[in-house]
Parts: sequence; structure tokens; C-alpha cells
Amino acid sequence: MAKQIFRGEDEGRTELLGHGELFVEKGEGSDTYYSAWLHDPEIERCPRCGNDAIKTQDLFSKTYWDLVRVGEKKKAIQLEYKFYKYRCLKKDCGHVFSKPVHFASRRDNVTFRLENEIAQQVLKGASYAQIANQLSGSISRQAVGQIFNRWVRKKEACRKAAMLPSRLAILSGKTDKD
Repeated sequence: MAKQIFRGEDEGRTELLGHGELFVEKGEGSDTYYSAWLHDPEIERCPRCGNDAIKTQDLFSKTYWDLVRVGEKKKAIQLEYKFYKYRCLKKDCGHVFSKPVHFASRRDNVTFRLENEIAQQVLKGASYAQIANQLSGSISRQAVGQIFNRWVRKKEACRKAAMLPSRLAILSGKTDKD
């Protein structure tokens, strides 16, 4: 039987964090630094070959910048996400993987929520410096610009990948002015 590790949940900060798949570990971090785990970190099968013989490879962590709402104010926090990587024991596979998450991209250092907030602020006309100041200087002006540009590239890629319609209809008509 595998060793069961119990991690206490800080319910107040978990609720403040608001990512349904994560819980904040009790006794870890501070009001601006959250240490979080998946509610269900276990994985049953290898995503590449479907084999159910897998082994826990090691414990890893990644730190993201995120945004939480405290009352009417939004504040930037650092979110340390702790996770396990697994290895498939099938001889010809050997794939090393972790459980997928939906709150952020594994390659970026910010959550989707913070990316979207920065994009909304830029689209409303705020400068990169104003946004950096709103986030208490925790993210630099240059980083705000990079995050916004990456957000635009992702949206453009989604738009280009959309299926074009097979038929096009043109409707004509008159309005009360024309």
C-alpha cells in the first residue's frame, strides 16, 4: 500500500484563490505567497499508451504569478504549485508526465486569470506602467507588455485555427435611415 500523505487545507486562502482544482496548504506561505496542491493529484493511466502500471517519479514545484480579489481590491500573489511527475513502466513507452492543469500553462509563469486581467486593462487603455503599479510593482512594466503580447498571440492562433464556413450568405436590406 502506498504511503498516504495528509496535507491540511487552508480553507480561507483556498476560497480566496478560487481555483477549483487546487487547495492551499495550511501552515505554508503567507498572504502573498500560496503553496497549493491539486485536490486529486493521483493519475491512473499513462496518457501516451494507456498502461496502468505507473510509478511516481518525483515531486516538483512551479511558481506562478496569480491574482486574487480581496474585497474590492485585486492583488498579485505568488502561487507555488506542487505536483508529482509519473513514469510509465511499460518497457517500450517510459513516458514521464504529470497531471494536466487548467489554471495556467506549464510553460508560462502567470495564470490565465492574471493574463486575462492584464489584457482587459490594456484594452481599456491602461499603460503597462499603470498596470504594473496596480499590481504593487510585483510584475515589471516590461513583463506586463510581454504577458499582453503573448495573450494576443494566443488569441490570434485560436482565431486562425477556427473552421471557415462552407457557405457564405449576403443579406441586403434597408434601415430607416438608408
